[in-house]
Amino acid sequence: MRARRCPRTPNVAGVLLATIMLLVLPARAARAQGQGGQLGFTGAISVDLPLQALGLDAGSGIGVMVRNSSRRAGPWNLRSGLSFDRFGGKGSIDNLQFFTFFGGELVLNNGRHVYEFVGVGAYNTRVAQKTDNGTSPAIPANSRRSSAFDFGFQGGVGVNYSLFGAGLFVEAAVVHVLTTGPATSWAPVRFGLRL
Repeated sequence: MRARRCPRTPNVAGVLLATIMLLVLPARAARAQGQGGQLGFTGAISVDLPLQALGLDAGSGIGVMVRNSSRRAGPWNLRSGLSFDRFGGKGSIDNLQFFTFFGGELVLNNGRHVYEFVGVGAYNTRVAQKTDNGTSPAIPANSRRSSAFDFGFQGGVGVNYSLFGAGLFVEAAVVHVLTTGPATSWAPVRFGLRL
């Protein structure tokens, strides 16, 4: 089993860019609301399936997500949000975690229920690597943690529907993060609630 390279230290320019995005997007959303758009919120849980190189280091994962979106009269919407995804590790990897801010995600509504989306995100990637195997269940393995700030993108399709008066959705996506070494990709399947 190959050892995953430890990510680099956080990039100051990247952190600054993420901070600017956090400040600008709420102002744009408020402006859109003032121009006749509505602001909607969603929350979801996900089952995450590792793809390509990530599958060598990790098993399936779980995630949670919250986001907002501007609801416009036309077919295009803009949304942003936060998510957290965690994968159990394989071999020398204890676990991998991704805390994501995605902003400027474009959504194209195809009719009343089906939609497509694509966007970019800023990812805080955290890797916990085992430093020893532990001698028994009572003495767990130690781990070394490292983190990095990376950029990536995601895209996918979703379906909005209602059940007992609640607005629900299901969506499938592919997330691709430009990490040190091989890029990291996974496919989240999200089940969520629209407010």
